[in-house]
Amino acid sequence: MQPRIVSTKMTNARCALLDLANTYRQELARQQIPAPPGLNLLGGQEAFQQIHAWAQHGIALRTSQSQELTAVAQADISRLYEMQDKALHLVGIFRALQQRQAEFWDNTYSRAEIDDTARPFPLTPDEMMLIRKFWELGLEEIAMQTVIQVDGDVITRIQPAALLASAQPLRDLHKEGLQISVAFWHELVGIVETLVGLITRRVSR
Repeated sequence: MQPRIVSTKMTNARCALLDLANTYRQELARQQIPAPPGLNLLGGQEAFQQIHAWAQHGIALRTSQSQELTAVAQADISRLYEMQDKALHLVGIFRALQQRQAEFWDNTYSRAEIDDTARPFPLTPDEMMLIRKFWELGLEEIAMQTVIQVDGDVITRIQPAALLASAQPLRDLHKEGLQISVAFWHELVGIVETLVGLITRRVSR
């Protein structure tokens, strides 16, 4: 986990993609994976294609070692897989933008160019949500995760270390956050039901 938490919010998707690309490149450099030639330092399609290949190369190097992997090495490999997967998802967004023939579909701008020139970035709500999620999580290790499906299925994943007695405060925090989230969605569904009822009554008059 990160030793420091910064209280910032995502300003726009173009800057978020640049932040993500920088985060992934820094992690790959920290793991001393040889950088590809002609390193792209931006946050567009080519940059994430390069990061995907870079992480893939790192996985091949790490998993080809014959000696038993330490816990630290296993965690590094997990981050490589994570970067490879996320970079592929982001490349998919750029390809979808191309297929929609969107103007200014790529993100080949420096931070100064993004700040100085407000170029439109025609993302769908789902694409924006995915970028925001990737940006907010970065490469943080997820200790506990609960997903509640629409059909009522509840799936919880917990890291073994989070089951230790010393991790009880973390489990309490996760439980409290889950309760708040469920209560919020319950209220939201109630509001939607009320609005639908009002609209239905007015239409039926």
